[in-house]
Amino acid sequence: MKNNLETHPVEEFPRIWVDRGEDDFLFEGIDYFVEMLVDEGIPHELHIWPGVHNSDYWQAHVAEYLAWYAEGWE
Repeated sequence: MKNNLETHPVEEFPRIWVDRGEDDFLFEGIDYFVEMLVDEGIPHELHIWPGVHNSDYWQAHVAEYLAWYAEGWE
């Protein structure tokens, strides 16, 4: 089975926003994902802010996510 990187050009990929808190317990997986994006030349935006992986962190940044994704709509 072929994966999306083999069957689609990078230009067809959606916009990707990645963020995590400086003290996020999931940092290893998130950083690995970002490393794969970089290695494959897939455009993305990465933000690392103070905080952990909890609802306070998400609530503090949800407006930024929505504004960034909405900016890509025509």
